Amino acid sequence: MLDRWVGEMAAPGETGETARRGVRAIIHAGAERYPRSLLASIPQGPEKDALCAELAGTAGR
Repeated sequence: MLDRWVGEMAAPGETGETARRGVRAIIHAGAERYPRSLLASIPQGPEKDALCAELAGTAGR
């Protein structure tokens, strides 16, 4: 599920917002290990930038 959401994070409109909300909820719940490993495995692009921004928002927690 997370893989699909990360792929959709850069999409415009409701699809992208729904994906960002889902990823944000997972990260907020404290499950950061898989998103961080996924960050290392996806190619540079808007999806990686969006995931990086979400993870940066959790810094200091």
